[in-house]
Amino acid sequence: MNLKKIFNFAIVALVTITMSSNSIVFAKDNNAKVVSDWQFDSSYVQEGTSFEQNNLILKDASGNGNDLIVNTERVESGKSASDYMEFVDDSIDGESESLLMSPKGTSGNDKKIGAFFQTVENAPITHETFDEGYTFEFIIKLNDDISGWSSIFGKRGIAKQNGLTGGEPEVNGGLNVSSSGELQWNFYTNNPEIKNNPTTWSDAGGIQRNKFHHIVVKNDSNVTTMIVDGIVVLRCNTTQNQRGLADLGLGWVVGTAYWSDAEIFDEKTCGDSIFKGQIQEIRLSSGLVAPDDYLVTEHIVDDAYNISGNNNETNFLETKKNYNFAIIPDPQYTTQYKPAILDAQNEWIAENANDYNIAMTLGVGDITQDGTEAEFKRASESYSIFDEKNIPYLLTDGNHDSNIYLKYFGAQRYENNPAYQGAGPSGYSKYAITKGGSYNYLFLTIPYNSEQIEQDREWINNILTTYDNLPTVIITHFDDNNKNITNDFVKKHDQVFMFIEGHVTYRDAKIITNDYGHPVLNAIVNYQFEPYGGNGIIRLMQFDELNKEISFQSYSPWVQKKMDILDNKIENEDILNDDEKKLFPFDKLNITQDPSDNITFEFDFTERFKNLDKVEPINRENLDEEINLSNNYDLSQYQDGNEKDNFINALSNAKNIQKDLDEQDSLLTQEIVDQVCKTLKEARLSLIPITNKTALKIAVDLANAITDEDLANVVPAVVEEFKAARDEANAVYNNVSATQDEVNVAFDRLASAMQKLEFYAGDKKALKAFIDDVTGLDATKYTQATWTQFNDALTVANGVYEDVNAMQPEVNTVYSELVTAFLNLRLIPDKSLLEELINQAEGLNVANYTKASFDGLTKALNEAK
Repeated sequence: MNLKKIFNFAIVALVTITMSSNSIVFAKDNNAKVVSDWQFDSSYVQEGTSFEQNNLILKDASGNGNDLIVNTERVESGKSASDYMEFVDDSIDGESESLLMSPKGTSGNDKKIGAFFQTVENAPITHETFDEGYTFEFIIKLNDDISGWSSIFGKRGIAKQNGLTGGEPEVNGGLNVSSSGELQWNFYTNNPEIKNNPTTWSDAGGIQRNKFHHIVVKNDSNVTTMIVDGIVVLRCNTTQNQRGLADLGLGWVVGTAYWSDAEIFDEKTCGDSIFKGQIQEIRLSSGLVAPDDYLVTEHIVDDAYNISGNNNETNFLETKKNYNFAIIPDPQYTTQYKPAILDAQNEWIAENANDYNIAMTLGVGDITQDGTEAEFKRASESYSIFDEKNIPYLLTDGNHDSNIYLKYFGAQRYENNPAYQGAGPSGYSKYAITKGGSYNYLFLTIPYNSEQIEQDREWINNILTTYDNLPTVIITHFDDNNKNITNDFVKKHDQVFMFIEGHVTYRDAKIITNDYGHPVLNAIVNYQFEPYGGNGIIRLMQFDELNKEISFQSYSPWVQKKMDILDNKIENEDILNDDEKKLFPFDKLNITQDPSDNITFEFDFTERFKNLDKVEPINRENLDEEINLSNNYDLSQYQDGNEKDNFINALSNAKNIQKDLDEQDSLLTQEIVDQVCKTLKEARLSLIPITNKTALKIAVDLANAITDEDLANVVPAVVEEFKAARDEANAVYNNVSATQDEVNVAFDRLASAMQKLEFYAGDKKALKAFIDDVTGLDATKYTQATWTQFNDALTVANGVYEDVNAMQPEVNTVYSELVTAFLNLRLIPDKSLLEELINQAEGLNVANYTKASFDGLTKALNEAK
C-alpha cells in the first residue's frame, strides 16, 4: 500500500470518528458539498469484508456514511463476487487502484450475470434528490468489448414502479454506456411537468477504449451538462427544466442497469446489463463544483487521443486562379443542441467566400436530428446568411430530415440565389450552376428517399443529358444498394466527375471509375461522431487547375473561435465555459485524424474535361476605359456627399475587379465585370460640380427685400415674371445639387426681371375722357379718308386703354394720335355741319384736356368760325 493510500485511509478514519453519519464535508470552493466519495481502492474496504465472502463494504471517503456493499444476487451458484470484480493497480494518475468489473458476458443473458455495488441499508443518501443542483464525477475506463447499455451509476429499481409513465419507465436512470461506447445520462427528475427522462449524451462516436476518462455531470437545478476529459459534450439537454433526481426508494447502485416491465421490483427480474470496465472513483456533490476543485484538473491525453479541430496550419489556396467548394457535414447534432456551431461555420464561409474564392457551399443532408419544426427553424436562421449575401449554396436532405425540409429548404428558398436553376417534381432534387476557374460547374442534389428518387428519375436524367457539356458534381446523403445512385447516375453520365456523400460513421475519399473508363472523385464527409459532434469542422475542396490538383482541407471555425478567445483576440460570447477554459486539451486538436480529411488528388482538368465547355474569356475593354476616364476626374471640383462617396466606392470596387482580372480570378464572370463598369459610369455621371453662387446670393437678397407694396404700380406682367424669377432663384440657391449652368440661368432671369421693375402703369384718365367724347361721332358726315384715319386711331386707343400693362409713354402716344386724327376729320361740305362741329367744340370742357392739345383745338375753332 503506497503512502497516498495510507494517507487517504487515515483521513477517512479521522472523519468517521469526528463526524456523525449525517455530517457533510464542504468541497474546496465552499460553494458545493460532497455527499459521497467512493474511491474503488482496497484501502477503503471495511475490515472483515471481502469479495470472496460476498460481503465487501467500500467505505465512503467523504465520511458521510454512504458506504457501498457488494450485491451478489445475480452471481452464479457456486461462485463469488471475486469471480466478477477485483481491485487492480491501475488508475488515471498511476498512484492508486481501480475496480475491474467483468460480467459473465457482454450480450444476451450473460451480460446480466455478475456482481455490482449498492448503497448500504439506511445510507443517508438513499432518498437524496439533489434538488438544488449537483456535480457528479466519475473516473472510468472502458474495455474493447463493451457490455452494451450497462450502467456505471444510477438508482436501484425502475421508474415504472414509482408511478412514472413517460419516456422509458422500464429503466432506473443513471450514467449508462451504449453498445458503441456513448455515455448517456437519463435520470427522471423531480419536475412534475416533465413526463420523461431527459437525456444528455456524450459524443456519438463513443469515448476512447482502454483509457481512463474523467467525466463530470453538472446540474444547476435546471439544465444538465456533461464534461468528458475537459470537453463539454455537444448533446446536453438544455431545453427542459431538470430539477433534482426522482427518488425510487431503493438507494443507489454502481455497475448495473435495470430494464423491466415488471410491476414489482425483483433484482433478478429487473436487473439488466452489468458494466464491463474499470471504475476508479465516483464523487457526488450537491451544488456546483468549480473546475479547479475537480478530481482531475489537468488532463494528460495520450497521442492516440486526437480531437478533430485546429492545431497545425491549414494550407488554404489563396491565389485568385484557384477556387473552392465548401462542404458542411451532417449538422444534425449542432442544429439540435448547439446552433452556434453551425452559425460559426456559415459565418466563416460567408466572410471568407471572396478571399478563398468559395464558388459553392454544399450540405450533405441531416440538417436536423429529429426533423422538428424548431430544429428546421434554427437551421434556416443559420443558413440565411448565404441568402443575405447572395452566396451560392445547395443543401440536400438526409434520413433524419422530415418532410418539413420542403417548407424551409424547398425550391422557394433558392429562388433569388444567383446559382440556383430549378427543382425536380418531388421538390427534393435541385440543381445549380456557378462559375469556377475555366468552367461553369453544375451541382445536382439527389434525395435520400428511394421513392423520391423514382419520382425525380426522369427529371434527373433530363438535367444530366441537357447539361452534358458542364462538369458536374452530384450530392446525396448516402448511396446504398437500394438506391443505386452511383450506378444509375454517377457512372452513366461522363461529365459527372465528383460524387459527395455524408451520413455514415466513417469518412473516405477515393477515385471510382465510370462507365467510360474515366475517374470520378467520391468523397464521404461526416464528422458528427467525433468529439463535440464534429467540433464545427467544414471541408474545403480546393481546385488548382494550374498544378492539376484537387485537395481536401478540413478546418473548424468553431474551434478557431475558442482558440481566439483563449488568446484574448475576441470576446467570449457563450462559446467557452469555465470548464473548457480550464480543462480543454487544445494541444491534442488535430485536423488530420482521418487520412481523407486532408488529402490531395492529381486531376488533369484539361484531359478530364476535354469534351466539356470552357467559359468564354472575359471582355474587359469597357471596364478599363471607364476606370481610365474616372481616374482623370479632379474630385476637388465636385461637391461632397453621397454622389462623391458612391463614385469613390465604385471606382475602388472597379479597381479591385481590375486587379482580380489581372490575377485571373477564377470566380469572375462577364456579368460581374459589366455590372461593375455600369455602376462606375453611373456614379461618375452623378457627380455634382462645385458651383459659384455669390452673384446669385446678392440678387436673391435684393429680390427678397422687395415687398408687394413696392410692386403696386409696376406693370402686372413684370410683377408676375419677377416673382417667378425670384422663386426659381431661391430654389436654385438652396439646392446643393444645382449645377453652375442652373445657377447662371436663374441669376440672368432674376436680373432681367428686376431691371423692368421701373415699368409703371400709365395714367389713362384723359385718354378715357376723350375716347368717351368722340365715340358717338357719325361716320356719314365725314370724308371717308379722314374718318378711316380717325377710326383706326380710336381702335388703337381703346386697345391701349384695355391693356393693363400699358405704360405712360404708350398712353401719351395713342392719346396724341387720337386727338390728331379727330382734328383731321373733314366734313362733307355743309355749313350746317360746320356750325354743328363749332358748337360741339365750344362745348368741350377745358379741364379735361392738356393745355397744348386744347390750344390746338382753339386755333382750329377760330379758323372754322
